[in-house]
Amino acid sequence: MGSIAIIDSGVDTLHPRLKNCRFRGCSFVHTKDGIVREDSFEDTFGHGTAVAAIIHKTLPEEKLYIVKISSTEGGLNEKLLCAAIDWCIKEENIRIINISLGIDTNSPPAELFELCRKAYDKGIYICASNNNLPDRETYPAYFPGVFGVTTGLVKNKSVYKFLGSEYPINVLAKGTTQRLAWSNQSFKITSGSSFATAHFTTILGNLILSRPRITREEVIRCLEIGSDNNIEILQHFGDKNEVPVNELPDEEEGNKVFNIQNYFTGVNKIALFPASEKEMGTILNFRDHIPYEITTLYDYPRSFKKNDSHGRNEIMDRIAEEDFTKFDTLVIGYFLDQLFDNNIKYGYDLIRLDFKSNKNFVVWDRFVYQYLNAQKKLPENESYSGTIYMHAIVDETFQRVNAFRFLPETKSIVLMVVGTSNKQGKITAQMQLKKILSGEGYKVSHLSTGPQGGILGAEFVFPYGHESTVYLPSNRWSVFLPTVLKGIGKYNSPHIILTGTQGKFLPRSKSKTELRDPSLLNSLNYYRSIQPDGVIIAVNPEDSIELIKNVIHEVTSFSNTRILFGIMTPWERTFLRLKSGKVLPQKKHLDNEAYRKRAKEISDAVDLPVINIMDGSHEKWIIDTIENSYS
Repeated sequence: MGSIAIIDSGVDTLHPRLKNCRFRGCSFVHTKDGIVREDSFEDTFGHGTAVAAIIHKTLPEEKLYIVKISSTEGGLNEKLLCAAIDWCIKEENIRIINISLGIDTNSPPAELFELCRKAYDKGIYICASNNNLPDRETYPAYFPGVFGVTTGLVKNKSVYKFLGSEYPINVLAKGTTQRLAWSNQSFKITSGSSFATAHFTTILGNLILSRPRITREEVIRCLEIGSDNNIEILQHFGDKNEVPVNELPDEEEGNKVFNIQNYFTGVNKIALFPASEKEMGTILNFRDHIPYEITTLYDYPRSFKKNDSHGRNEIMDRIAEEDFTKFDTLVIGYFLDQLFDNNIKYGYDLIRLDFKSNKNFVVWDRFVYQYLNAQKKLPENESYSGTIYMHAIVDETFQRVNAFRFLPETKSIVLMVVGTSNKQGKITAQMQLKKILSGEGYKVSHLSTGPQGGILGAEFVFPYGHESTVYLPSNRWSVFLPTVLKGIGKYNSPHIILTGTQGKFLPRSKSKTELRDPSLLNSLNYYRSIQPDGVIIAVNPEDSIELIKNVIHEVTSFSNTRILFGIMTPWERTFLRLKSGKVLPQKKHLDNEAYRKRAKEISDAVDLPVINIMDGSHEKWIIDTIENSYS
């Protein structure tokens, strides 16, 4: 046996609709001195009385535990709700908690979720109301493991529709206009999801209160069988989620979703191809700070250099099967971008032999990924048992991440490198920051927007730059990315989360071609979705002061973030016009004097320190700047 608790505005114990009802309960009052518990629970508002009367009418034999919450300091808040749920959990006889209210927020407090998890683990069912306004996230109704209830087009109070675990709100019940008990022994004609919740509580009570051994799986199955699927939804309350969220996601799932390193099973020793690619250059520059051993480097026959940047590995333009014993995974870049047929053929030959040797593949070009999967299906590769990895943000990724939307805001500091343009070493800057901060004892997580982030040890990769593999509509970024940050914070517990933009933040010119570039707004969309705590501005020596000021203006316009300092690469791009009329970009390395002069010009113009982040003499200054900003 068991009883029902009602967390609400109390109850009018003298109301004729509640005649012969047995009550027990208390009040939690929020005062200027904190939350105070009292023994009385009289309702002066009416809402709690309506809920109690609905439940009592259908379940007249049940004792109702009334938990009134009120505040002398203003409206209801999460602390009151948490205190009430905690009291219900500690009572031995309560099996259902009716919460015909909720908190509207995109970031529910951690304590509220932990209490709902505690109730779930104890076998207590929570029925909670969604907001009456459409598409407003309301907690605890949106938590997995809670029956979130809203109003459907229902005539009979004993009828409901169970939407299942694919929706954040999973029950439609009678919340349409009805005559209800109210305070001072009165009645009121009203409607709302609060009362739909009460009606569903009675349906659930009839199902479980006389069956102490019924399991949650059996309850769900009974609800599915009894559901009236002809009932229509009256309001929108979020997108369907193909990944079931009614069951609470466990630690293992969270660790998988928010640390992609857990997917790289069997990846230990890696070969890189093509070694001359800039993404590979970042990996080589930080080889001592990544979780994998680089054993082999391949490069194009038409772009061959003898050693890598650290001189540790010979870079090979030949393919010999005996070399395949040195690595278990081939990391493949954008070799299809090449203009030379021989270089592309070299890549295909390398892939075919890697299939024959049963190697894993890590790729970031979707066309290469498609080619690999086509090769995998060929008869000669039927015995292949390796794994092909590519970081892609698809609908399934969104759904898996969205199952954790209830997590509280991360307490980690989020720092972002924002660039005025492309080819500024933004990923390199993030890795250098990670190296500096980790060396000082900080735990740092990385949300990489570069595809090489997975090999660099990032916890999550959102590769929206060159040959993007983000297939998520831009309007979903602002829902998806904050949840990613919350998940990284929850399951990795970093002090700092580093990330950065890709490509241009603003157009460099007013040409129609550039302004029509569909990817132009991606960095701005990424930035506004992340809302970092601090920004490092990456500039090029040839950037105009106007462009840098415009980027700084946009950064401060779209958030309350703090701009910490600027960084500048020592490379200046010049443009050579050929006789054919084509323009050829060239890189020119600035000497120390030219670098200092240009850095000072920019710093004075925008009132922001500008440094070379790869210069080791700045490391203490960087640490001091970040610590002083967030201490």
